Amino acid sequence: MTTICKHLLTVSFTLPLTVAIAQRNPSGPIATTPSSPAKRLEIIVPPRPINVVRPEYPRKDRKLKHGEVRLHATIGTDGAIKDLRVVSGESELIEAALTAVHQWHYQPSKVDGVPVEVQHDFFIDFTDGDGVFLGTDDLSSDLPMEPAEDLMSMLAAGELFRVGAGVLPPKPISAPDPEYSEAARKSKYQGTCVLGTTVGRDGRTTNMWVVRPLGEGLDEKALDVLKRWRFEPATKDGKPVATLLNVEFQFRLY
Repeated sequence: MTTICKHLLTVSFTLPLTVAIAQRNPSGPIATTPSSPAKRLEIIVPPRPINVVRPEYPRKDRKLKHGEVRLHATIGTDGAIKDLRVVSGESELIEAALTAVHQWHYQPSKVDGVPVEVQHDFFIDFTDGDGVFLGTDDLSSDLPMEPAEDLMSMLAAGELFRVGAGVLPPKPISAPDPEYSEAARKSKYQGTCVLGTTVGRDGRTTNMWVVRPLGEGLDEKALDVLKRWRFEPATKDGKPVATLLNVEFQFRLY
């Protein structure tokens, strides 16, 4: 018997206002509805691992074959790990996970170009005697994790706008779904990724980057499909303008 794994995708747009998450309709693009007062959209760059020490599987516990450890910590403005604590995991494997992650180092997260401290979750999956880090720290080196252009200069020059203060948000008119990656489907991996992009005066998405990564190939799938999305552009005083936009993709298997 063949088992078919389907997935459900929901999408929300994080503008300088909160919008309701809308479930995709197979017959057409989604619609979103403003639900709260305006909020400033910031250019967020997430932390990215630059030095990752592979955890050592305890020799005496190789009989376990498989085990998971989840950790939580603060990543400082210098990229160092602070306040590392255990969320859950096999007791025999926790020490090995802590020892490894304490040595990890990151490019710090940035908000509007300024380094900031962030809270971060770590998932260590020990499989067949090896420590394998998965999820948000198992990312392709080719993933764009920050804008390719100097968006702050564009904002200052009036070439790019945030929604609010007379700027009306762009509206999706063609928003195809991304495919589920084969790796994520096989491991039944689910979660949410957030992408940043600019929407030009022609309604096309450009300059895309990952604001909150998910891993397992799903970020790449979301980036690939976002390139094909089309919008009615944002407007200011009735004229189309380029704007910043965050798009949230929720991948769920059912």
